[in-house]
Amino acid sequence: MKKYIVILAFLGLFLLSSCSKSSSTEGITNEQMSPSSLSTTKSENESSSSNISPTPLTSDTDALSPMQTFKAVLLNEQTLLCTDKSPYNDLDHEWNGYLNELAYDSNPIKTPQFAVVDLDGDGVSEVVLAIEDYNGFIILRYKEGNVYGFIVSYRTMYNLKADGSFMSSSSSSDTSVSKVLFIGDTFFQDDMINSVGGTPDITYFKHDMPVDKDTFDKHLDSFDSLPDVEWHDYCQQAIDQLLVDSTETKDAVSKSDSYDRQNYLDTLAYLMDFRAYYNISLEDQEEVNLNARNYKNGCYNEMNKIFKLCLEKLSEDELEVLRTTQQEWQEHYDQRLSEYLSEHNANNMEDLVDQSMYYELGDMMLRKTFLLINLYYDYHFYD
Repeated sequence: MKKYIVILAFLGLFLLSSCSKSSSTEGITNEQMSPSSLSTTKSENESSSSNISPTPLTSDTDALSPMQTFKAVLLNEQTLLCTDKSPYNDLDHEWNGYLNELAYDSNPIKTPQFAVVDLDGDGVSEVVLAIEDYNGFIILRYKEGNVYGFIVSYRTMYNLKADGSFMSSSSSSDTSVSKVLFIGDTFFQDDMINSVGGTPDITYFKHDMPVDKDTFDKHLDSFDSLPDVEWHDYCQQAIDQLLVDSTETKDAVSKSDSYDRQNYLDTLAYLMDFRAYYNISLEDQEEVNLNARNYKNGCYNEMNKIFKLCLEKLSEDELEVLRTTQQEWQEHYDQRLSEYLSEHNANNMEDLVDQSMYYELGDMMLRKTFLLINLYYDYHFYD
């Protein structure tokens, strides 16, 4: 759990090994904000993060397709809602305006390169802007006629691949290969594989289940062999060339399975609010503990809900595999809880003054819930 908090707090250098050579960007000045702060406070623009939506589209832009909408935002012809909100970030800055007006401490921040890549596998690409000086990224996502921006630090999403997978790292030993799920007005970084700890005691996981180093290295090699995403200079020519609708893009918007799956994911937004609450400094430890318990219990209920739905839908062969893998997962979950209690000489979590471990346990259940959702919708997100 601590790993994710560190990742989003730490900014580093992003090696854009696959970027194209610099070319003229005359006519477009896209200046952005830092992943850590916005120059415009809520009091100046908005008072409630939950009640804010992008500037309504006019009748002339209502019919814009996803790619046309991205293009309008990149050319500063349409506004977007941009935020640094995430499940691991108690900062909740939001800004509604044009892309080239975003700034950090009143200083313009530029995004000299961008990539077009389908991060969540729904058939509709996102646009990823690389902030200059390796200071992070802005993910632009299309939804219902508008574009939403999510700011992330460099170490949250480097070595981005064409299939939407990427690496994250808080140290040489804490590393993950992940993909992004969009949930409500935020996102969740879902690890496919990750390593935790320090030499020589590094533990390796695949979808939260322990694996040996050879298995981890094999998956890491497979990730390394994937084609890198193509980075392009932020200029009119590249925007015109890349942001073009295809038959696949138009059809993807109306695909029922993808649409229904996303709607299901959006119902989990309340869990993201619980999760972001973890980093808020409160003097009342019991209030922190209550929120942690609510998060863990909510994740437990959601996991069991989708598990039961899978039982009603899957074939007998699929059910046999599901029951086996779920049992293995439960055994690992129980072991992790037992180890934690033993480390703190406690019989149960309620005996501890600080019950923040519930967040880690909730994360495990939430990631399992994502796997079950993908199974239910036959959504090959990690292939």
